Amino acid sequence: MQAANSLRTATLYYGPSSGIGLLLNHHPNYAATGPEQRHLRMGVIGLGVGTLATYGHPDDHIRFYEMNPDVVRFAAGSGALFSFVKDSPASLDVVLGDARISLERELASGSPGKFDVLVVDAFSGDSIPVHLLTSEAMSVYLRHLRNAQSVIAFHISNRNIDLLPVVVGLAQQYQLQVERILAKNPQGEAELPSYWVLTAADPAILNIPALATRAAPLRLASPPRLWTDDYSNLFDVLR
Repeated sequence: MQAANSLRTATLYYGPSSGIGLLLNHHPNYAATGPEQRHLRMGVIGLGVGTLATYGHPDDHIRFYEMNPDVVRFAAGSGALFSFVKDSPASLDVVLGDARISLERELASGSPGKFDVLVVDAFSGDSIPVHLLTSEAMSVYLRHLRNAQSVIAFHISNRNIDLLPVVVGLAQQYQLQVERILAKNPQGEAELPSYWVLTAADPAILNIPALATRAAPLRLASPPRLWTDDYSNLFDVLR
């Protein structure tokens, strides 16, 4: 959804009140002293309508990973139905294909993304791509990060499935800090309630005031679950 009177404002689960909106609007890179640091490299698994492109700044680079060519056509093609991607001041590219396979190929070719933020946004529907939530997948994500202050942001808004125990299991496996951001009553135009979990090796990046004031207690309905490529069980995380 794109608000007609504010075409460069993020909407739905990605608005300014969401976990990802708070992180991107207040990221310390934009206040850095060196000009080489005043930008972000962001990877996004799941293009959707390209909403996250609205957060891009002129010197930023955003790479989307999307496996559905129809989604790419609607969001970023020459006849796109949405203008988030077209109107973004950042430089952007879209990698077509399964995100994990694409990320693994980039590592194999010696081309890690060096992302400051990696967004994993593929879990809002009824069909969960489990291979994006395993320990092996997390290892791939971590090798694409720039440094210890880089953030992996999981969007886990889902009425039927509670993925928090799985994300916490991954964070524990790799000794990452976790921040849970619930936006139950977002104030922005055309925003929806959203559920984001942010993880990082360095806790300082998650303690920026904009996030700290919105963080929710880390309460698990079930113990942490570590999924692997050999074992996962969606029945364990049904609501």
